[in-house]
Amino acid sequence: MRACKGGIHVGTSYETMLVAAGMDEVRAVIAAVGSVAALVPVEDGRTAVIPMEGQHGYAETYDLATAVSGALGCPVATFEVAHSDVLVAELFRSGEHVHEYVSDRSAFANVYEDSDGEFKQELDGVVYPADVRLPVTPVGDDPTVFAPFAVGQPDLVGLATALSTKQLFAERQHWDILAALNLDPGGLTVAYRHLDDVGLAGVLHVGS
Repeated sequence: MRACKGGIHVGTSYETMLVAAGMDEVRAVIAAVGSVAALVPVEDGRTAVIPMEGQHGYAETYDLATAVSGALGCPVATFEVAHSDVLVAELFRSGEHVHEYVSDRSAFANVYEDSDGEFKQELDGVVYPADVRLPVTPVGDDPTVFAPFAVGQPDLVGLATALSTKQLFAERQHWDILAALNLDPGGLTVAYRHLDDVGLAGVLHVGS
């Protein structure tokens, strides 16, 4: 799923994956499917996958996550932050998509100009005036579905708070979610195009 409202966007954008498996296993699958990505160790038995962007600077992760989770039989999560506005996570298990999390559903409102020249916004089939602030509504904010990605005992209370509490910057919310899972956010909160700027340790490039 790609966010979000029309208009000019600034802020941070990235697409990453978290695989509940070691780097050697993940590398073999990424190479076999012919994808280009960087792998970063997150914790023991947890690997970040940072796919190279394609058209429009966007990295598609859905099909890759399906392939990796199917081949390894382990949980895989994809993360997308769009313009610092919204965090979307898709969870996969054994090659199947099993859950979607959206930090703020209102980020997907469609803003348009109607036939009378008035701007409106539409969300889930309901039309609102453009100046109405839509309610912040997370979707899929169940901490138990994220718990299998944790290293050690997850902070389920902190995780529930992080999933349900919108922050000014979506990447900050993502960091809090990862912290509650005892995961280093470094390789999961950066775009492939910015890898040279951040100097992550242990990066392994796969593909040409």
